[in-house]
Amino acid sequence: MLPVAVGLLCIVGSFAAPKPHFGFGFGMFHKGGPPCGLPPFIDDLPADAKTKVEEIWKDYKEGNKCFIEHAKTKEVIDSLPDDVRKGFFKSHVPLPPPLRKAPKDIQEKFIAIWKDKSISFEDKPQKAYELAQKVLTGDLLAEFNKMHEKMTAFRKEREAKVNNTAYSISPFQIKKIGLLLGNSH
Repeated sequence: MLPVAVGLLCIVGSFAAPKPHFGFGFGMFHKGGPPCGLPPFIDDLPADAKTKVEEIWKDYKEGNKCFIEHAKTKEVIDSLPDDVRKGFFKSHVPLPPPLRKAPKDIQEKFIAIWKDKSISFEDKPQKAYELAQKVLTGDLLAEFNKMHEKMTAFRKEREAKVNNTAYSISPFQIKKIGLLLGNSH
């Protein structure tokens, strides 16, 4: 009787537990769904679709939930031909939240850094930071600097964990890993 009761409790509990509404929550800035507001590709939409999407978001207030607006926007996007949809999703580079509020010309400068293959992946955050100090002002600069500090701290913390893990492996574990990889010594 007890196992049946526990099983029923688990089943009921699994349905009662809150579930994320979108995605799996990947990334430092991911909060379970796309950000509220006009999509970053709004200027790439055909004129009629752009007008519809702008109409959907015109009464949205910052900080409110936006499930309905997202659903309506998705309907508009899904109604477009495949070739049109693929065209504006290909070139999109996601910007961190502070940069989404910046003017388009400034956003383009940051996107150029992320797309520039001559800049190494490790150097791109520093290049973006240097650009931010030159072109951002006021609240945007303060938000960007706060985000940059969080990212830097996160990177250092992750690096420290990796280094500590590497040094905490015993010789026995190293030998076992070698055997698993096919090294006999």
